[in-house]
Amino acid sequence: MFALELFQPFMVCMAPVLIAALVQVLFGRPVLELAMRGTLAALGLASAWTYFQMNRRIVEIRFRQERVAMVSVWKAAQRNPSLAWERALDVRPVDRGFRTTVGHTTYELTRADWPELDKIAEGLRATQP
Repeated sequence: MFALELFQPFMVCMAPVLIAALVQVLFGRPVLELAMRGTLAALGLASAWTYFQMNRRIVEIRFRQERVAMVSVWKAAQRNPSLAWERALDVRPVDRGFRTTVGHTTYELTRADWPELDKIAEGLRATQP
């Protein structure tokens, strides 16, 4: 899963490295050290960005008693994730769906991403204090 998500950011990060290597070759300068260090830097940056994106993207919303847990791609891929069970502090309709604040984070849930959004909004309202 991580490798599939990593591909596009890695290619974007490698573009400047490849351009710099091409320029070095055209000027007749050594390119191996630049290519090796640039590739490592691109891989590190792309990995950090992929990890950040996978923790940010919500793919599951779980309800338990009067609490809700927003589950990211990263947590959903884990065998036994530790979830933060919190209350929804605010649930408001917006143009494309709902905006909700769970804990200290605000999420925008769109109808395109969540087909049963009305049921989810009801569940979120039930967890409000």
